Order: sequence, then C-alpha cells, then structure tokens
Amino acid sequence: MQYSENNPEDLVSESIRYHEKQALHKHLSIKKELSNESVFCDKQTVTTILRNLISNAIRFSPKGKRY
Repeated sequence: MQYSENNPEDLVSESIRYHEKQALHKHLSIKKELSNESVFCDKQTVTTILRNLISNAIRFSPKGKRY
C-alpha cells in the first residue's frame, strides 16, 4: 500500500464518473456532500472501495431515485 494525502472530493468524483453510464441507464442521480479536509490513505484501495459501494448502490436501487 502507498499512503498519501488525498482530497476526498477527487476520490469520490472519480468513482462517480466511473459509474456515470450505469447510473444514467437506471435514471439515477448521485449527490455528494464532502468536507474539504484531506485524508491520508492508499488511493487505489479507497477508490476500489468507493467504486464497489457506488456500483452496489446503483445495482440495488430502484430506477429514478436520487441519492
């Protein structure tokens, strides 16, 4: 693992963009609210976790919801 200082906004935005087509296909809108504080983490691991969470949220959400 390679720990570094990361901006949560960047991590979450990147993960949302990765699943944008999947969300649009189900007519879902994803809203994010984050603090501006940096986090010290392994970017690859956190990105993988976020992508899995977002993917599961999209997969198990009914069409047309806003989160």
